Amino acid sequence: MFRYKYTPIKSSNEIRLVTILPGSRGDPIRIQITHAVLSPPTPTEKPKASHLSLEEIQKILPGDWCVKETLEGRILFFNPSQGTSSWDHPDPDLASDFHCTPNPEPKCSELNYEALSYAWGPPRIRAKAYVVEPNDDSRCGIPRFRKRHIPLQRDLSIALRWLRYEDRGRVMWIDALCINQADHEERGVQVRRMGEIYSLARRVVVCLGPSFPKSAEVVSMLRRVGEQIEVGRDQSIMPSPGCEERDWYKPDVDLPYEIEDWEEIDYLLGEDWFRRLWVVQEIQLGSPSTILMCGHDELLWSTFRRACLSLNQKQEQLPRERLKWSLQLCTIAENLSLEHLLFSCRDRKCFDKRDKIYGVLSLAPPEIAEHIRVDYRETLLGVYEQVFQVCTEQTQRLTQLRYSGLHHKETTPKWPTWVPDWSQVGISVTIQPTECFRASGISASKARSSGPGRLEVTALRFATVSWVDGTVMKERYADFFDMYWDTSRQENLGYPTGEVFRDVLLQILTLNTLDDRTPGRGYPTLEELSKAVALSKPNEKVDWTKEEPNSEAWYAAWWKALRIKEENQWQAWKKLTGLYKFHLTSIFNKCSVFRTANGYLGMIRGVPQKGDVVSVILGLDVPLLLRPTSTGQYKVVGDCYVHGIMDGEALLGPLPSPWLCQTGRDADGDFRPYYLNTTNGMKSADDPRLEAIPLPPEWEPIAWQKTRTDPESCQKFRSIETGEIINSDPRLFPEALMARGVRVETITLV
Repeated sequence: MFRYKYTPIKSSNEIRLVTILPGSRGDPIRIQITHAVLSPPTPTEKPKASHLSLEEIQKILPGDWCVKETLEGRILFFNPSQGTSSWDHPDPDLASDFHCTPNPEPKCSELNYEALSYAWGPPRIRAKAYVVEPNDDSRCGIPRFRKRHIPLQRDLSIALRWLRYEDRGRVMWIDALCINQADHEERGVQVRRMGEIYSLARRVVVCLGPSFPKSAEVVSMLRRVGEQIEVGRDQSIMPSPGCEERDWYKPDVDLPYEIEDWEEIDYLLGEDWFRRLWVVQEIQLGSPSTILMCGHDELLWSTFRRACLSLNQKQEQLPRERLKWSLQLCTIAENLSLEHLLFSCRDRKCFDKRDKIYGVLSLAPPEIAEHIRVDYRETLLGVYEQVFQVCTEQTQRLTQLRYSGLHHKETTPKWPTWVPDWSQVGISVTIQPTECFRASGISASKARSSGPGRLEVTALRFATVSWVDGTVMKERYADFFDMYWDTSRQENLGYPTGEVFRDVLLQILTLNTLDDRTPGRGYPTLEELSKAVALSKPNEKVDWTKEEPNSEAWYAAWWKALRIKEENQWQAWKKLTGLYKFHLTSIFNKCSVFRTANGYLGMIRGVPQKGDVVSVILGLDVPLLLRPTSTGQYKVVGDCYVHGIMDGEALLGPLPSPWLCQTGRDADGDFRPYYLNTTNGMKSADDPRLEAIPLPPEWEPIAWQKTRTDPESCQKFRSIETGEIINSDPRLFPEALMARGVRVETITLV
């Protein structure tokens, strides 16, 4: 018996396809491997229809109607006050050609094949696939075809048996079989083509594995939930036109399922496939016909996605821990930066740590991906450093610094603290990528390598840490209240911005995820949270310290005080919604509070030390906590929240009255910061502080449309003299800042 020897792939547009030959459940697995040319379909020239933008459609809608684009790209009309929706314009006299989105033609190749998405599982050899030549019609039991085989991991052998038809062959692309895994050069080339392979397939088939006792019921429940709702690209949930359950889209409407049903759904969501890294790009690139299979039960992926997004906004006690894995797959990645993709996928499973990069490369912005080499002979640090350099050069930002630091486990003593180690499970940040802060305004990075493991950056060393609490909070609601009341004892010191100390403390412990900053997401206002927390105030009337230590009366008084404290905390916690409580515990988990010498309070996921330096680095949207070394260089501790400098105050000063910085979704569904004039309600994307600073005469602002390569904080200017176009504000150049008295300087990170 011999292993199958792959015939080399000779041309750049050639791939292999696998035909799973027919057989019954117990038959050996037989396949054919053929070579084929994969190229995009030839576009057909059709006159482009004239379609209005969402903003233009909204202007001509009557009454309370609004228009949304669904995740599937269809135009939906929704009336929130009536709770009704329609694919047709509310005004029947308006020609549909001007507002309806035609179903896009599939991008499938002329090759008729399916692409398999499955969980690789542990690298154990459990079975064999026998390779049959195309002209060999031998059946099971004839020794001839047994001379050529490919070893199969257990999960793939199970998948092939469930996928195999009994009466005909099935043509598929399967990475473990269609790529010669032993050939590093071919592997690199084919990995680069996986985006094309999955997007041009007739459909992607997700194989979760064998059925389980109630899998058919679970699939049916999820199908029913998904069919009742539609989801907009802005994540809004609406009833589906003609649905049977018109109220299921509402967050406060419970679904008619019992705890046993949620346990079965939880079991399905716990399948290994949901945690695998490679499936992210596989499912994102699939056609509208993509299906999810559990045994022989099938469900359209689009329906499953709507069901998951609907469950997530419910206030019921659902299996949220496992639900988060499927929600990551439901998020449309086409607008995400590479850093955001890498962070989202940080805990997903893959066997080769270099695949933390290569496994999502097909979803990265093309302008970034084309500069990243896929080379399985490169060291892990070499791969991650290359990604850092490419992203910095292409975006002129240092976004990856927020994912680095000592608050992650150090991989090796020589690993630079400024290079994120994407291979680590549990890598975390203080501030999530969607929180839309602008600590350094719209500034470009000024960074360069100054030797192995060293990076020079331009930064403002804002303040030195003078006090640390020493407590690392956990995912317990009691820790939130304990930290609040313990730290509030410092309120007599005031706060540099003039704000009420306890209000500042709440904004720090929640990272300002409040309705005051981000309206419309279901967060409480600062006032509402303050009232809830007030209920948890410790009862100072019960003082066990007045009793004789360790006496019976001392223990009785201590126990009474503890019970009162816990009851107060529980009453306060019940005032918050279940979804916000889940969000809040994830915010402060593993975080510590610190104070700076100039009176500012901050929080970091990690353990700060006295002498650490809060720094605002040009080209980075959040402050960093840096630790000085004996050589005058700095180690990155991690990103941090410091109230009063999160919106560029350290570089530009405070926002003038009556302006307030808030965040909200734009037309593409992405969160963006904006400035609100609280007097007249006017919103502006432009920072009002820059209006008082003249733009250098050699630069002029230009109109532009955001691309995926553009950083989150972006504005474009053109040099009148040279025509150079930049994506940062010239008024935030280092020399311009220094001319206004801002002490930015070059520091070295190691």
